[in-house]
Amino acid sequence: MGGVNKLPTEASERLRNLLADILSVPAEEIHPDSSADTISAWDSFAHLQAILAIEAEYGVRFDPLRIPELASVSALQRELEAKGVALHE
Repeated sequence: MGGVNKLPTEASERLRNLLADILSVPAEEIHPDSSADTISAWDSFAHLQAILAIEAEYGVRFDPLRIPELASVSALQRELEAKGVALHE
């Protein structure tokens, strides 16, 4: 397949484990396409918990206006990478 792959093919292990812990699901169920639409435990409260935990874990701050848009693993990964976080070491 040609073109540039804009979505990570797998979630970073650190982010996957963090989200799995917050959402109370096995880490194996966390993929780049995982979102509030695919994981029933990912409700608005869990989303805020995840955002706060990610900010603390990676030492970043998300723009409060963008937080509702960060409702998938791939969106979170892109935002972290845009903030200079190296997810795949």
